[in-house]
Amino acid sequence: MFPAPIQKLISHFQKLPGIGPRQAVKFALRLTKMSAGELKNMSEDVANLKSVIGECKECFMLFDRPQANSFSLCRFCRQSARDAHKICVVINDHDALAIEKTNTYNGLYHVLGGHVSMLDKDENRSLNLLALKDRIGRKPTGAEVILALNATAEGQATALYLEKFLVDSGAKITRLAQGLSTGSEIEYADDQTLINALKHTR
Repeated sequence: MFPAPIQKLISHFQKLPGIGPRQAVKFALRLTKMSAGELKNMSEDVANLKSVIGECKECFMLFDRPQANSFSLCRFCRQSARDAHKICVVINDHDALAIEKTNTYNGLYHVLGGHVSMLDKDENRSLNLLALKDRIGRKPTGAEVILALNATAEGQATALYLEKFLVDSGAKITRLAQGLSTGSEIEYADDQTLINALKHTR
């Protein structure tokens, strides 16, 4: 058993998605090798995170907010030149930024915040599902919702759920074209693959 302060750090790291016990131990032990100044800077950055990072009230993407409460929309939702008739649904910010990097898509985004769970319905309450339906309801006729979800079992199950969930929304529901190999994730796809998938939605 590690000393209590180390054990507390390990417990904190294990709360992060994708971090198992062994990785949590490595992170905690690495912190013990850092200087007091480095630890102080890191702790201040973590402590200030909520005051300098905002969550867009429209699409739920995170954005840099230099002044607290200066605005509540991310840079994408604030750009009037973007095509407001299109909403690209993604699991997280990583996926939206990967698509944005292709310079092919000029619509808006909507971050779900995770995959839909078919087993635990309570988990779905934390997802931005109702907010998505509300956004579509405020769009003019002819809105298109592009489901840019991972080509994994979880991603495809989420896409099927959303197609049923939005069936009466009046929006055109499309998916990224084939091109993403089965099991692949959008944030790791190369630019050309994403460009082709965006150009040929289905």
